[in-house]
Amino acid sequence: MSSSLLTLPEPVLHVSGVTPPHVTEAVVEDAARAGVEIVWIQPGAESEAAVARAEALGLDVIHGGPCLLIELPRLPS
Repeated sequence: MSSSLLTLPEPVLHVSGVTPPHVTEAVVEDAARAGVEIVWIQPGAESEAAVARAEALGLDVIHGGPCLLIELPRLPS
C-alpha cells in the first residue's frame, strides 16, 4: 500500500477519488505531480476547490454525477 500517488511503483493515468473533500484537494495536487491525466471525483468526495484546482492543473475532471458502483447494479438487465 502506498500513502501517495507519488510513491506508487508504476505510473497511474487515471484516479477515482473516494475521500473526504479536504483529502481530495491534496490528492488532486499529487495526481498532477504524478502525471495523472483524468481524475474522477466521486459524490461526497468533491469540493469546488478540488474541481477548480484539478482543472487549473490541466487534468480532465469527472464530477457531479452519480457513482457508477452504486447505480450500475440498480439498472435493469
